[in-house]
Amino acid sequence: MNAVPSSLMEPPHLDGPVAELLLSHLSAEESSLAAMLHAVQNVHNALRHLNDDQLREALEEESLAIAGASELQQQRWDLRVALAAALGVERDEATLGRVLTVATGALREGVARFRKSLAEMSTELERLNRQNGAMIRQSLSLTRGIIGRLTGQRTAGDTYNAEGNRDEVHVGSLVQWGG
Repeated sequence: MNAVPSSLMEPPHLDGPVAELLLSHLSAEESSLAAMLHAVQNVHNALRHLNDDQLREALEEESLAIAGASELQQQRWDLRVALAAALGVERDEATLGRVLTVATGALREGVARFRKSLAEMSTELERLNRQNGAMIRQSLSLTRGIIGRLTGQRTAGDTYNAEGNRDEVHVGSLVQWGG
C-alpha cells in the first residue's frame, strides 16, 4: 500500500461534536477549578483569622470540590481520546497546545480563553496552597516550641519536605501571606 505524503494530506481540523465536546468540557474544568480556588481561599482566610468554624466549613467545601474534580478525570480521558482521533495523533499528544495549532475562529478563541483562565487559576491555587502550608508549618513549629518549653522535652523530630530536605518553618510575617 502506498502512503500518502504528509504534504498532500489535508491538515486535521476540529469541528462539530468534537469541538462542542471540547468547549463544554473546558467550561466544566473552569467551573471545577473555580470551586476549588474558592474553597482554598476560604481555607486561607480561616487560617489567617484562626477561625475554627470557618476552617471546618472551608475544608468541607474543599472536599466537595475535590470530589467534583475527580469526576472530571474520566471525562478528560474520553475527551483526549476523541481529540486524538480528530487530530490524528496519539492520546498523549492531544493537548490544548496541539488543538490551538489547528483550531480556527471561535473555537480557537474559546480554547485560548479557557486555557488562559485555567492557567491563571492554577497559578493562584498553587500560591494559596503554598501559603496555607507555610502557615500550618509555622503554627506547628510554634506549638512544638511552647510544649517543649512547658515540658522541658522536645515534642517531635524534624519534618521533611517532598525533596527529603529538612523543612524550614520560618515563613515570614502574616503580611507576606496576603494579610
